[in-house]
Amino acid sequence: MDKQKKIITKQNDPFLLKMATQLLIDLNSLLKANHLYPQKHQILLQITENFYNRLKITSQHKKISIEIFKNNLYIIEQSIDKNNVQAAKEFIKKMQERHIKKIILTNYTAMADIMGLIKLLTTAPQNIAAAGGAKLMLLNIDTQHIQIEEYFIQKPLEENQEILIRLTNSKIFNFFITEDFKQLDSKQTQQLLGLLEKPQLMCELLKIAAHYLIQKDKNTPPREESYLILKILKKINETIFNSEKFKHLDQKTMLQNILAKFDKKTFFNIIFENTDDSIVEYTNSISLLPTLIDPSDTARLVAQKLVSHTPTDNYTNIIKHIQYVIGKLFIDRDKFLNFLPILKENLYLYFNLQESKDIFNTICANFEDGITIENDIELSVGTISEQEKRNVINGLNILKTVPLEKQAITASINKFNLLPDYIYVLQYSICEQTALEPFKKILSKLIFTINQEENNNLKLSKQIIFFLADMLSVERIPALENEYYTSITYAAKKISSNILEKIIIHTITNFNSSTEKESFEHLFKLFIENFTSLCLKIYLNSKQTKNSKILQEILVNRYKNEPIEFSNNLRSEHPKKVMRSIELLKKIQTDKSVFLLYEITFHENIILAQRALEAIANKNSSSTLNILLKTIEHPYCELCISGIKYLSLFKNTIVISKLSIIAKKKHALMHCRKLDLELRCTAIKSLCKLDPILTKNILSEIITKKKLLFIHSEPKRLRLFAKKQLKLLINM
Repeated sequence: MDKQKKIITKQNDPFLLKMATQLLIDLNSLLKANHLYPQKHQILLQITENFYNRLKITSQHKKISIEIFKNNLYIIEQSIDKNNVQAAKEFIKKMQERHIKKIILTNYTAMADIMGLIKLLTTAPQNIAAAGGAKLMLLNIDTQHIQIEEYFIQKPLEENQEILIRLTNSKIFNFFITEDFKQLDSKQTQQLLGLLEKPQLMCELLKIAAHYLIQKDKNTPPREESYLILKILKKINETIFNSEKFKHLDQKTMLQNILAKFDKKTFFNIIFENTDDSIVEYTNSISLLPTLIDPSDTARLVAQKLVSHTPTDNYTNIIKHIQYVIGKLFIDRDKFLNFLPILKENLYLYFNLQESKDIFNTICANFEDGITIENDIELSVGTISEQEKRNVINGLNILKTVPLEKQAITASINKFNLLPDYIYVLQYSICEQTALEPFKKILSKLIFTINQEENNNLKLSKQIIFFLADMLSVERIPALENEYYTSITYAAKKISSNILEKIIIHTITNFNSSTEKESFEHLFKLFIENFTSLCLKIYLNSKQTKNSKILQEILVNRYKNEPIEFSNNLRSEHPKKVMRSIELLKKIQTDKSVFLLYEITFHENIILAQRALEAIANKNSSSTLNILLKTIEHPYCELCISGIKYLSLFKNTIVISKLSIIAKKKHALMHCRKLDLELRCTAIKSLCKLDPILTKNILSEIITKKKLLFIHSEPKRLRLFAKKQLKLLINM
C-alpha cells in the first residue's frame, strides 16, 4: 500500500497527537513572532528556543514529518483536526502557497536550521518561485538537517488543486515524465482519455510535468518549457491516437482544445519556439493565434523574445522566427500595416532608439513578395480640395524613399480621419527634414482647424497643440532645421488666445498622467510669447481644484528664469486673486517676488496684508530685511507691529538700532500713536532675542526713569511689562 494511504488508515496515538499539536502551535507562534519582532529581539529568541526544546523532546520519540495529504495536515503521522486547531488551517495555507508538500525534521536539526526554515516560511510565495522553489531556496540558505518535498505546481489552483496533486502521484504523470515508460494498460489509457476531454486540467498537468523535467535536468543544457510540452503531447499522440482502437476520436480538435487553454505567453512560445514541430503543424496552431492573442500582446511578446536573446548575431536567428510568425499572422496587408506601428512602440519599451530602429528595419526588410509595401501608398483625405489633396500626396511621395517604418505608418493612415492623417504626414516630413512646403501647408490647415473647433471638439484641438509642442521637445526627433522650428512657432502664434485659454483650463482640470504634464510644459517652447502670463491669468481666476497645485508648480518653475509679470493693481485686486497670488509668490525665491508681496501689504483686507508680510518674513532673499525695515513706517499700524516681530529673525546692527529707538522713545512712530504701547512691547520682545544685554539696560531705564522726583515718566503697564521681561532675562 502507498505510504500516504497508510497515513490516513492509521488511528491517532493520543500521546503523539498531543505532542504533534503542541509542536505545531509552537511553530505557528514562532512564525507570527518573526513578523512582530526584529531579529535578535529577546522575545523572538525566547520563542525560538522554546520551539527548539519542544522539537528535541518530540524527535526523541520519532523522526518528525509535517505533511499535507488530501488537504489535511499530518505531523508524525498524526492527523491534526484543522476545524478544531486554528494553527493547522493557517499552516496548511502557508505550505500550499509555497508549494511545500512535506517538511522533515530530525534530532540533528540545529537552531540555525530552524532559523532557515522560518526564513523560508515567511518569504513571499512569489519570491520563493523566483528563487527556483522552496527546496532550492532552503538549500541556498544552507539548512542542512531539514528536508523538503514540493508539489510540482507553478501557481495556486482553485477547483483543480487537489485533483492535480493526486494526478502528480499517478501512473499517468510518470508516463509524462519518464522516457522509458512507453505503454499504458487499459485502465490507465481510459484515465488518459478522460483527461484529454478536460483540456483545462490537461493543460495544467502538462505545465507541471514540463516544470518537473526542467527542475530534474537542471545540470544538463536547459530545454524550453514549450519543447517539453510538445514532447509529451507527441508521446500521447503515439500512444493513443495512432492506435486503431481510437481512430474514431477527433484527434486534431482535442489537441487544439488543449493548446488553446494555455496562457498567452505559453501558447505564443509553443508556436514561436517550435515553428516546424509536427504537432504545431498538424493542429495548425498558428491559425488560433489571432483569436487568442491580440496584436498588442503579440508585439509585446515579440519584443520580450528579442530581449531574452543576445545581439551577438544581430538577432539573425530569432528575427527569422519573428518574420515567419508575423508573416503567417498578418497575411492580410492592411492588418500587417496596422500591426507595424504597435510593434515599433513595444520595441521602444525594451530597447534604445537606435536599437529599436535597427531591429524594426531588419524585421521588415526581408518579407516575401506580396507583403512588402514599397508602393501603392494611398490616403483617404475626406472632403478636402484637390489642390490640398495633391500637397498631401506630394508629401507622401517624398516619404516613399524613407525607411519602411515610415511608409508603414503613412500607408496605414487611411483608417484615421483627416486631421490625424495630417499629423502623421507632418511628423514624418519633419523627421526627414524634407517637404518643407507641404509641411507649412499642413501646419496652416491644422491651425485653421484648431481655431474652428472653439465651440466644438476641444479635445481634438488639444491633441493637435500638444503634438506640435512635443515635436519641438521630444529627443527622438532629429535636430530640427531652423526653418521647421520657425514654421511651427510662427504657426502657433495664429492660434486664438481664447481657445488656448480653454485648452489650458481643460488640461489642468483633467491632468491624468505625468506624460500629459510633461507635454503641457512643452507648450512653453511652442508659445514663446505671453504663454506664462496666460497661465498666470488662468491660475488667478480659475476655481481651486485638486490639480491647481500642478499649475502652481509649473509657474514656480517658469518664474525661476522668467521675469514675474503680475498686474499693477495688487493693492486693490479681488481678495480671491490676491490670496492665490500670495500662495504662488511665497514659493518663488526671487527679489521680485518680495517686492510684489510688499505691494499686497497695502491691500485693504488686513488679513491678506498680514499673510503677505508673513510670506516675506519666511523668504530667503537679500531684499527681505530691507522690506521688513520699511514696514516699520507702514501706514497700517498692525503691519508695523508684525514687521517689528519678524525683525527678531535678523541679528543686524541697523535692526537693533531701530528697535532700540522704538523701545525707549515714546511715540517714536507718530502715525501709530494709539498703538504706541503695543509697538514698544513688541520691540522689546524682539530685542530680547537679538541683544539681551542691551535690552536689560533699556528695561532698567524704563523701570527707573522719572520725570519728577517721585513720578515715573513711563506708563505703569509698560513698567510692569519691563519688570517681567527683565526677570526672564536675568533667569536665562
